[in-house]
Amino acid sequence: MFYIFNKDGEMICHCDNMPDDTDLLSRDEFFVESEELNGHLVYNFTNHKIDVLPTKPSPFHKWNGSEWIINKELERQVMPMIDQRQFRLTLLEYSITEASVTKKVKASEDKDVLLIEWQYSTYFKRTSENVIKLFHVIGIDTDDAIDDFWNKAKEK
Repeated sequence: MFYIFNKDGEMICHCDNMPDDTDLLSRDEFFVESEELNGHLVYNFTNHKIDVLPTKPSPFHKWNGSEWIINKELERQVMPMIDQRQFRLTLLEYSITEASVTKKVKASEDKDVLLIEWQYSTYFKRTSENVIKLFHVIGIDTDDAIDDFWNKAKEK
């Protein structure tokens, strides 16, 4: 697909066949081939104008019309797992001891499942329902706070 624009950057038409450069230049027009639209640059065709947008920061970002917004749910699904050592070292940064976690887990509604999760998991997955419950029990109870914890832990 080829998109044809006038000198002001307004899209005036599109076609399947390669436009004639000489003809376009005689009218101060230019074209963009669709393959270019799938590359690193993204073009915004709002109001039939072509605008080069800032490069997409990550595959988890979506253009909202004025800026790139991160899709945090998608990002969370691909966050790396963290191991017991990373988890426990990061708890210490938050001044949370193993003993206090065990005490809070034993006092929780889901104590049997969470105690197994806490004591026997080799790795923790960010989107695991039980891991999220564990965070809530120890007082880290917002998605952003869990994300912050996770990002610190994965660096260890």
